[in-house]
Amino acid sequence: MNILFLGLGSIGQRHLINVKKIFKKAKFYAFRKKNSNLIIKNVKVKKKLNLSKYYKLETCKSLKEAKKIKPSITFICNPSSFHLRDAKIFAQEGSHLFIEKPLLGNNIEIKKLANTLKSKSLNSMVGFQLRFHPAIILTKKIINEKKYGKVKTAYFDNLTHLPSHHPYEDYSKGYAARKSLGGGSLSSLIHEVDLIAYFFSKPYKLISKKYNSGVIKCDTDDNFFSIMEFKKNNHKFLVNLNLSFTNVFEKREFRILFEKSLLVCDLIKNKINIYSNKTKKIVLSKNFKFQRNKLFFDEIKSFKKSIKSKKENFLSVKNNQDTSQLFNLLNNSKLIN
Repeated sequence: MNILFLGLGSIGQRHLINVKKIFKKAKFYAFRKKNSNLIIKNVKVKKKLNLSKYYKLETCKSLKEAKKIKPSITFICNPSSFHLRDAKIFAQEGSHLFIEKPLLGNNIEIKKLANTLKSKSLNSMVGFQLRFHPAIILTKKIINEKKYGKVKTAYFDNLTHLPSHHPYEDYSKGYAARKSLGGGSLSSLIHEVDLIAYFFSKPYKLISKKYNSGVIKCDTDDNFFSIMEFKKNNHKFLVNLNLSFTNVFEKREFRILFEKSLLVCDLIKNKINIYSNKTKKIVLSKNFKFQRNKLFFDEIKSFKKSIKSKKENFLSVKNNQDTSQLFNLLNNSKLIN
């Protein structure tokens, strides 16, 4: 089995390390445009060595050369603006696809890719590893079972500081800070968009605003806000989304107000507290202790299982269309009637 990697930055190397443990008999290749030889583990530079020798893989110098190896699986971990393009290329080549988030493209393009994969009996997965987080799994169960009544409103905040993300490089030259590479707070912090789509599907109305504050060096949006209105069987509720690259103090949490309680999930501390609306006391508290890499490892295991069983992954391109559609609605930055 030949496995091809497109891009070996921080996330590409994380996936490569995990994939080597899960697909032990595979032969590994990488198409890389940059000649960086930084060995990155857990967002920290460990060594500066020859990347190909360190990871025992062969390097392709062009997409044409990469296609010639006929990869069984392609991991697309390069800048966001190339994800859809390369997914199309290697789906046509008959390769299963793991696509690191986000998969940017209009709804028609995403649907065409899903149809190509189906026609060639190929499996795919979009890298939303938070779906494997026990706090997310528990929240989804609570929403579905209506244990605390109907959802009344919800708030999703991911407030971070882009210059602190990869201290080993100039953040202003990275994909997240550059419009041409598919960057921006909305696309780079798309996990929250995926969670909203996963929990509530798609809104029937929304208003959103993205802007560049000028606080950091980037040529795209560094802050994004949205209010979405959902309707389930004549029951309406609002969801607020707040994304930022300019917060010195990190905050990543969501709050869901139900008829009977308030659920607060802190995704930095990996903790859920549920408070009674009447007594204000905690009725459920959960601390989830695990290594962050387990989320990434579990998603690769899920991908392998789907390929082996020939059953579509729950995070396939087709099954992730709600997230793609919601992203496109939000990206329009206007009221949807």
